Amino acid sequence: YLEARERERKMREELESRLQTVEFDEWVAGLTIEEIRRLVPPSDFAKPGSPGHNVQLKQYFRENVWPERLEKASSNHP
Repeated sequence: YLEARERERKMREELESRLQTVEFDEWVAGLTIEEIRRLVPPSDFAKPGSPGHNVQLKQYFRENVWPERLEKASSNHP
C-alpha cells in the first residue's frame, strides 16, 4: 500500500511539473517585452533573454502566477 501511494505521489508531482512547464511557456508567449521587463527588470546580471533572466522569470511565475493557474486547473477537473 505504501509503495503504491509513493508511486502515486511521484506521478502526481511529475504531472504537475510538466503542467507547470507548459503553463509557463504559454504565459511567457502572451507577454510583451515591456511586461517582461516590468515583471523582472533587466540588470547587469540578467538581461532579457539571458539564462539568468529566464530563471528569475520562472521564479516570478512559480511564486505569483502558478498557484492561481493550478487552483483554476484543479477546480475545472474534479
